[in-house]
Parts: sequence; C-alpha cells; structure tokens
Amino acid sequence: MRSRYTKKQDIYFAVKTEASDADGDLVATYGKPEMHRGTVSMTAGQPFVWGLGFVPAYSRYITSFDKNFTPTEGMVCWVDVTPTLNADGTIALGSDGISPVVPPDYVIKRIIKSQKAPLRRYALRRLDGTGQEVDENGA
Repeated sequence: MRSRYTKKQDIYFAVKTEASDADGDLVATYGKPEMHRGTVSMTAGQPFVWGLGFVPAYSRYITSFDKNFTPTEGMVCWVDVTPTLNADGTIALGSDGISPVVPPDYVIKRIIKSQKAPLRRYALRRLDGTGQEVDENGA
C-alpha cells in the first residue's frame, strides 16, 4: 500500500491573472505563491489506460491529503523547478519587469475529488517557458 507521507515534494502554487496594459497588450501578473507538499506522478497515463486506447489530456497529477489547501483550476505551479522569490515572498521578475525569473512549469487543468477517500488529485498540464500549454500526449 502506498504511504501518503512518502515521496512528497515542495510545490509552489500561484494565481496568474492577465490584464491589458495602456497599449492594449496582455500582461500577466502573479499572486504571492504558496508552498505545499504533495506527491507528483511521473506521467499522467497508467498502462491500463493506454491499453484501452485512452490518451489523457494531462501531463501529470498531484495527489494531496491536505484538506486545508484547495487550489483552483487555472492556478500555475512550480513542480520541477523552484521559483525565485523576493524578500517579501512575491515572484521575482526578470529585467523586463513582466515575466518571472523562473517561469511556472505546470498549470492545474482539473481537480479530481474523491467521494470517500480524504484525498484530492490535481491534473496538470505542462507549460513552456512562455506560459503556453505543451501538448505532450497528442490530446
């Protein structure tokens, strides 16, 4: 049986919002990130899922037993990388003042709740360095 305390890692979550600036360009802003611990899958698909011909639309999953933290769909997260933070805990931005020094590598696409077990799974989709979703599975 899998222990819910093993193989946990630090994951940073932040809300990303986009707004138009004076020139009409979309500018992304990031909220103050929160660090939580969770188990991250290596891939999204299980062998039996691929055998049935189902191609998942997600890159990976996070499994969490923390009932106090409830992220929302669309939040960005740093799973394989650690964000660079300012002294006040906000995201450090690059020389352009817009993009983060270390961009997020995943976005939460779906929250999968369990009816009976005290866990939540968050389906993730990989992001490239510019914030666009990467279609790894052909979905």
